[in-house]
Amino acid sequence: MYVYGQQDKFEGPGYYEEETACTSSNSDNPKTRVHLHDQNPGLIHVHDNAVMWTDLFANIGYGLSNKSITTNKGTFVDGQDDNKLTFVLNGKVVSSINGKLISSEDRLLINYGKDDQTTLDQRYNNVPKDAHEANSENDPASCSGSEPITFTTKLKKAIGI
Repeated sequence: MYVYGQQDKFEGPGYYEEETACTSSNSDNPKTRVHLHDQNPGLIHVHDNAVMWTDLFANIGYGLSNKSITTNKGTFVDGQDDNKLTFVLNGKVVSSINGKLISSEDRLLINYGKDDQTTLDQRYNNVPKDAHEANSENDPASCSGSEPITFTTKLKKAIGI
């Protein structure tokens, strides 16, 4: 994500999920469904079905619509002072990511500013491509390693088994 040419690096522990979330008391915590991963601001970890981009941004305390984004630095509105909010999902400009599910190995650029297409292309090309590798690794920050969390697993956690 870039705002006025500055990359949001999501620095600080509040953006990332930790192993401490892997307790039965946290089984209904939305952050266990989707979070930034492994102190890597370009790696999103999804642990559930039907997880949307808006879920991720809500979990990190950001607000998102098709015309604005609210970050820890303020609210930025498409068209304000001729700045444009642009979403590039898997190499294509889309009008919004609201209502869109996060798919495995998706790549997303969110850009706010007066940047030209060349700059947008450069920034999108710098979005990490390491999701495939992360998908195959054991994940110590998850409650189930690299295995998906099933309904049965959630139920067991909820009742403390």
